[in-house]
Amino acid sequence: MTAWSAVTRATAGASAPGRSVTRAPWVVSTRRWTTDPCTDDGLFCTGPEQCQGGVCVSAGNPCAVPADCDETNDVCGACGDGMVGAGEDCDPAAPQNDNCCDVVSCTWVSAGNVDPQGICAGAPECQVDACDGTGGCTTVAAPNGTPCGDSSNTECTNPDTCGTGTCRQNHEPSGAVCGDQGVECHLDDACDGAGGCTDNGYLANGTECGSRYCGGGNYRMHTCSSGSCSGSALIEACDPNESCIVGTGCRCGDSGLNCSGADNNYCCTNPPDGCYNINNNADHCGYGCEDCGQNMGCSNKNCVCHTDYGDCTGADGCETYLVDNDTHCGACNNTCGQHSSCVGTSCQCDYWYLQNCNGDWGDGCETDTCSDSNCGNCFGMNCTLGGPPHGYACVFFDGWCDCGCYGDEDCPGDWYCGPGNECRPLP
Repeated sequence: MTAWSAVTRATAGASAPGRSVTRAPWVVSTRRWTTDPCTDDGLFCTGPEQCQGGVCVSAGNPCAVPADCDETNDVCGACGDGMVGAGEDCDPAAPQNDNCCDVVSCTWVSAGNVDPQGICAGAPECQVDACDGTGGCTTVAAPNGTPCGDSSNTECTNPDTCGTGTCRQNHEPSGAVCGDQGVECHLDDACDGAGGCTDNGYLANGTECGSRYCGGGNYRMHTCSSGSCSGSALIEACDPNESCIVGTGCRCGDSGLNCSGADNNYCCTNPPDGCYNINNNADHCGYGCEDCGQNMGCSNKNCVCHTDYGDCTGADGCETYLVDNDTHCGACNNTCGQHSSCVGTSCQCDYWYLQNCNGDWGDGCETDTCSDSNCGNCFGMNCTLGGPPHGYACVFFDGWCDCGCYGDEDCPGDWYCGPGNECRPLP
């Protein structure tokens, strides 16, 4: 069995002219055969073939790092040797001089990452130079907030910054404060959203300003007028019984209450001082805050007697009870006269046949409706003037009276008095 002769020499690599390459000790540039029955396969990265136990066997990858074996150039290469070897996309070293090449793995830098070699350049504002993932250059948006453009920094604008790849103005939002602030009777200045500060003019006329004060017995305030605090307006009109106190307003007597002045919240200073509904308060009735007195109430700001009571004698309140009172029956001085009595609040005749025919209860029930001259009712018949079939006497029947007879003498001639006290013709 014969073997390779180990020869070491310096030679220029096929892809790297002028570069010295040290081959493995058994790598030769000129192969010499003796009587070797093994035939070389011609592949550098499998090593020379040798006879071992009668079998032709490859010596194996000659490189310390198998991935560094360069079959094309028959060398053991590595990242940074200037040549693109097996498993590599690129090499940043001369003579290859690739950009966007990872200096450790000699693979393309992922898309969007910075070029390690710094060859990618010239990106416009708010763009950043980057690799495209295949060795080419591209641009990507600069981080939001990156300064750009106009760097002015005023009340209503901030320095420009990048946003999604473009340079944007950073104006303060519309309404942001600027310029004059807090000037009496003036509206605060505000940014207009386009970088300018707007003078918003005056507060509306009538807007309260300055201090409050008492004037003309009422509580008043100063108001804005065309940008100055020179106007005046009523805050509260004090009731006639109220006092105006600066810083407090209208107050009702010793109570210290602030009544609204409405009829249901009116200031009364007769004890106890306070705010009352003068529409219906019997102790403080009407604008005079009157105490109505006994048996009285307040209705629509007027003192009125309770039901069935009257002010008949001039004493305080409604002292007279008007029920079953013959002198003041249902009303003061409504007297129930002769033959009548007060029942409840109405005069009534004492007997059914006595009636008040003239409507005047002062003379009571003056008419006897069972008399011969007025028989039956207030406008009854005069029996003495009657004729058949009526008799000449007023006769009491069952609950009523009518012209009839008690005897034949009460009937006209040829008539007689029947059993029912009625006149009948003779048979």
